[in-house]
Amino acid sequence: MADFSLAGLSSGRSPDRLDAMVYAVTELVVKPQREPRIRSIGSEMGRPRGHGCGGDEGHEPHPAVPADWGIPDEDQARTVFVSADVFAVVTPPFADTEEGERLGEFRAWLDGFIEGGQLTVCENPDLKPYDTMLARVHPVEAEFWSIRVTEPETTPGIRSFGAFSFTDEFVALTWSMREAIGPHFNDEVDAVIALWGDHFGNEHPHKGDTINDYLTVCTPV
Repeated sequence: MADFSLAGLSSGRSPDRLDAMVYAVTELVVKPQREPRIRSIGSEMGRPRGHGCGGDEGHEPHPAVPADWGIPDEDQARTVFVSADVFAVVTPPFADTEEGERLGEFRAWLDGFIEGGQLTVCENPDLKPYDTMLARVHPVEAEFWSIRVTEPETTPGIRSFGAFSFTDEFVALTWSMREAIGPHFNDEVDAVIALWGDHFGNEHPHKGDTINDYLTVCTPV
């Protein structure tokens, strides 16, 4: 930098690398650090801000354990809270195997959610197209949903279960390879309902009147 003047570098070489260094230092030192929008619910219980999840009067929410998801703040439109089990499998690097590829697609699903990507959503658990990305599960009144990772198409995919805690804010508590669930889908739902109770007690998931009360950008199917 000491060699740089209004006439450029004394060697006549391009100052592009110097420009890049200035931008990098500015980003790291001058700009405020941004809070990531995906948070791990671990031994120190992280609580979402939404209805019935630490936002009740007289109920002090516990601090979430943040994870640096690497998505710029300006690209973050939604928030995801995940259990330690989910966080562990969606954190790179991913193995160069079919399982690694599938877990990478799971991570990509969460990234797309955070970035506000378009989601296909089905509110009827019995009438969902195969490639639906997010679907309600029975019992509907319990307000639980299944994240449906259907890529790669040559695999049965992955399912992750959880609920909304506020508009555009989802809590993913469990996950499983679809073939491991087999005919025991209802057991998986029972497990996530029980786990929600373990984490949040009598505080209920977010409930809306229309799909727009859950997601501001989506395509109902």
